[in-house]
Amino acid sequence: MSYRWGDFYSHDSESFEAETALAKAKPDGAHGAPDLAVIVRGAPQGAGARIAKKLKRNRLVAEVEDTILASRNGKASYVIAWLKHKELQGVAAARVADELAEPGVVVGGTSLTTLEFREQTAVDLRRAQFIAFPLLLLLGLWVFRGFVAALVPVALGGFALLTALGAFRLISELVPLSVFSLDLALALALGLGVDYSLLMVSRFRESLAGGRTAEESAVRTLRTAGRTIAFSSAAIVASFAALLVVPMPFVRSIAVGGGLVAMITGLTAVVLLPALLAVSGHRINALAPASWQRSVKRAARSRERGLWYRVAQMATGHPLVVASLAGMALVLLALPAFSLRSIGLDQTSLPPSSDARKFAETARQEFENPLLGEIAIAVHGNEQQVFGVWGRVNNLAERTGLGIPLSVGFKHSGDLFQIRLNPTHSVFSGESQRLVTQLRRIDAPISVAGETAAYMDSVTMLENRLPLALAVVIASSILFVFFATGSLVLAVKTLIMNALSLGAALGLVVVIFQEGRLEQVLGYSSQGAIIVALPLVMVAAASGLLTDYGLFLLTRIKEEREKGFSDRKAIAMGLERTGRVITAAALLFGVAVGAFATSGLLLLKVSSIAIVLTVLLDAFVVRPLLVPSLMTILGRWNWWPRKMPEEAVVQKAMKGIRLKSPE
Repeated sequence: MSYRWGDFYSHDSESFEAETALAKAKPDGAHGAPDLAVIVRGAPQGAGARIAKKLKRNRLVAEVEDTILASRNGKASYVIAWLKHKELQGVAAARVADELAEPGVVVGGTSLTTLEFREQTAVDLRRAQFIAFPLLLLLGLWVFRGFVAALVPVALGGFALLTALGAFRLISELVPLSVFSLDLALALALGLGVDYSLLMVSRFRESLAGGRTAEESAVRTLRTAGRTIAFSSAAIVASFAALLVVPMPFVRSIAVGGGLVAMITGLTAVVLLPALLAVSGHRINALAPASWQRSVKRAARSRERGLWYRVAQMATGHPLVVASLAGMALVLLALPAFSLRSIGLDQTSLPPSSDARKFAETARQEFENPLLGEIAIAVHGNEQQVFGVWGRVNNLAERTGLGIPLSVGFKHSGDLFQIRLNPTHSVFSGESQRLVTQLRRIDAPISVAGETAAYMDSVTMLENRLPLALAVVIASSILFVFFATGSLVLAVKTLIMNALSLGAALGLVVVIFQEGRLEQVLGYSSQGAIIVALPLVMVAAASGLLTDYGLFLLTRIKEEREKGFSDRKAIAMGLERTGRVITAAALLFGVAVGAFATSGLLLLKVSSIAIVLTVLLDAFVVRPLLVPSLMTILGRWNWWPRKMPEEAVVQKAMKGIRLKSPE
């Protein structure tokens, strides 16, 4: 597992190709943003020159920038350098920083920033485990109504997670995986373990209450709930697979990690869990207070007076009112999503207390144009051609005032040269992007690299690949719901419901994080935008989960409808049977994923809260209100193109059975 700065940018772009060419021509030295930046108290001629000499003598340092910047008040100096051994740059940077440690010296740079990201991720992972596992066990006791049953999701999620981590280790030997996929693996394994365990255990208990043996109940559970889980996990895998079309290592790592965990958790649930249930039998309810055991038995019996049955009756009794109010509420929540702005990953994604972020903020405050993210131009040609390009670049930088030429790293090989500019505005600002655009208009054999160019190329790539990624997500959602229910109408309706949940959650994310409405509550500082590619990851990850909950409800309604109950009756009975399962699963899933809301990294905080909001909106608004009301409005068209038994025929048959009954 690794973390590299380039993981968050497109590898199918001009900027990446230029950066790769410069790195190959000059593997050690001045290419890319500075590995080290040093602020030292004192004038450039004195303290700054002393630090520069000390860096040049260090065997880990490849090059040092000749120009030493002076602070606005002239009382501090800014020295930048590049390291050898790029693959070990985090360790090397930390060692050099230790050697420079003295009063009045502060060290930063991309290598130390990368190291802090990696260390913060490890801290967040341990914290999330510490929070999630005990809470899941405690809440599981209440939800599952028994100690033995509460151990099932933790065991299932833990087994799936360990298996996935082993698979990650093997895959990472062949293809580098982002360290952030570990966080996703933990959250998803625990969350899906809870979801699938709840569904299987509730169906198993229901079958036991019907008088069947443990073995018969396990088989029946596998045939019903197991089939739903198979479709559900396949839909989640397909949704994550949509991210593979994006040539960004971070996104593809999420695709591999999420898809692998969903596949392993689904297989574990349908292969091992039925066997575990068959062995445990009625002991699944053991180690629980008598009141809980009575509650379990009541929940397992068919009832027409439970909470979710009454909710369904309300939704189906006033379908137009309920559908209109719920739909309008979700649409209103989604409106802020249209103002979404994107930004690249930088030090502001770290917690305010981090050394790398403090260094960047200090550099911006004290120095006029600190080199925090350079623009690199790879030029192919002979020296005469290159000097002509160099003159045009300098003229452009001076005329616009958007860049300052730098000296280090001018020649990389016989026919590859590098021109470096220090942008006068922040890396992702509109001014820096305008500079890159104007540089790319120069009629010469050049390629522009650097963080600004990489961000711009990534945005363009996402705009181009978004239709294909969404097409995969849409197709997978429609196909798996259709295969599970036999209804094209329900498949399309599920897609619309998913879109409403996702839109509402994305709107809330914009309000919370882009506008910074809950900075004090959640402990972050807003960047005024959302990190690039994060909305797409959210859509792909959450779409599979929403289809998962949709299948829980729709397959149960389908079962009741196939028995010949009316649409309204089948909807009410289906919601009564699955309402508690879906909402409890959503709450427990929210705990598993929401544990990462405590992360110091804004990336993890935003993504975890985004997914939790999506799941909760779906579980508490869409499934109990919108789905029943819209199904009531559609009536028999819900099941098109298949046909369901006529209600009158079943009522007649049921009446005959009641007449023959000795009671």
